[in-house]
Amino acid sequence: MTDEIIDLFLRLPQQEENPLPIHERVNPHFVVQSLKRWSPLGVVSAISAYNVPFYTAFWKVVPALMAGDTVVLRPNPLTPISSMIFAEAAEEAGLPPGVMNVVVEPGLAGGLAMTTDPRVDMVSFTGSCTGGAKVAEQAAPTLKRLVLELGGKSAQIYLPDAVGRAASAAFSVCTSHAGQGCVLGTRVSCRRRPRPKSSTPWQIAC
Repeated sequence: MTDEIIDLFLRLPQQEENPLPIHERVNPHFVVQSLKRWSPLGVVSAISAYNVPFYTAFWKVVPALMAGDTVVLRPNPLTPISSMIFAEAAEEAGLPPGVMNVVVEPGLAGGLAMTTDPRVDMVSFTGSCTGGAKVAEQAAPTLKRLVLELGGKSAQIYLPDAVGRAASAAFSVCTSHAGQGCVLGTRVSCRRRPRPKSSTPWQIAC
């Protein structure tokens, strides 16, 4: 799957036409040609999560390097080992010192520096909504660009003809990946045909 990420970003053009409505392109005063152009930002802080640690780090690190940015990767303290492969790969590939960096720490000092240091241009964070709000607050004074991939409670809704499958589905999604997947459908709702005079047709299965 990591090959697909690389292929995706290799196919993206460096610039392409931005399709504006005709009234925005031409008016009595001027004619506008609008282009979208992608260019390096500078230093990217990549703060990854503990679940699926290599894959979430890969999504942050490789596209940024391909765009010409330098990267500081800070893996979650619970799962730091797989992220060291990025440092090893950078060294083997002959990247100049400082282009690819990995910060492994047991606490929060590194993450705090990566979201507040004025030399950082962008922060990419995967984690909880509470953590994401804190990252945004810390990055705001220096107007860093942000990519926040935050936690959620994905919903599965079973209609009357599928209620019988809800229990087994709930078990599989709640135990998949030890219940740590960020897109697991952990809110399972069943819609049963309401009883007479009932105003609450929605019932929570788990």
